[in-house]
Amino acid sequence: MPISPWVINNLAPAWVISLVPDPSPPGQAQSYVNVSGLTASNFSLRMRNSQGTERTGAGAWSNITAAVTQGSGANLVVLSHASVTYQPAAADVNTLDQFTLWVDVTFSNGVESFLIGAWQVVPE
Repeated sequence: MPISPWVINNLAPAWVISLVPDPSPPGQAQSYVNVSGLTASNFSLRMRNSQGTERTGAGAWSNITAAVTQGSGANLVVLSHASVTYQPAAADVNTLDQFTLWVDVTFSNGVESFLIGAWQVVPE
């Protein structure tokens, strides 16, 4: 679901964000994000405005959904990627600007960032 442009101060709808890893090299099984054991506290939204200032989103995370796969090994096929739902907070949507958004996911071995892309907050 596209989230841009976004009307200032709107809090709905919540965003369903697919966690899509970089593509696998040819001949290797498709990659997917394993969200087993993750909770809402493992996720954060990074927002960089048009001036380059970054801040963390204030919204809430929910509905952490595992990837759906078929097959195994080199024949593994990802039918749908893992996803998570983000409910924007008032502080996320109260400034007119152009942003770049990432979901930062903290795993046991470190943080992986997933680029959501450009997001613009526009006047009503």
